[in-house]
Amino acid sequence: MKITKKAVLAIMCLSLAAFAPGKAHAANKVQIPDGACRKGNDIYYSYSGSGLRMDLMKINTKTHKKKMIVSNKYKGRTTNGFFDLNIKGNNIYATYNIVDGSDGFNCYICKINVKKKTKKLLTKGHHPIVIGNKIYFVKTKYNKTFFRDEDKGIYVMNLSGKKIRKVRKMSSSSYIY
Repeated sequence: MKITKKAVLAIMCLSLAAFAPGKAHAANKVQIPDGACRKGNDIYYSYSGSGLRMDLMKINTKTHKKKMIVSNKYKGRTTNGFFDLNIKGNNIYATYNIVDGSDGFNCYICKINVKKKTKKLLTKGHHPIVIGNKIYFVKTKYNKTFFRDEDKGIYVMNLSGKKIRKVRKMSSSSYIY
């Protein structure tokens, strides 16, 4: 199946507008990312808000057993955690905001191996959507003056975080949040 730039932009717009979060749309077979994702009997989830910072967790829907997959901590500090979760194989691709607090954004696209319980920062950005063997996302640059990310455009990369290329540029004053 060939994916056009218009299709990618439409999917990104749906995701960024939080249209039907977590629901797989039959027409395009793409799951719009949210704070949870599912594979088989396992639901992976994380929550951040109202002063609560949660690690990435897994709950089995049959046994109701809960396990921590990875900590939300970055270099020993609590963070705002994970969101926009996508699962492909044994990996979850998510936005990982390494800031702790309500006013800051310093986000990375993060790859989490659910079997090995490891996390790896791939690149600066947020709102990843996995389509086939590619990750589409909003690339960012951290603005130290305003303590938040500045959106640079929609980019695509492979699942290992390599071969990053621009799909669409945004104005320098764009903020998705």
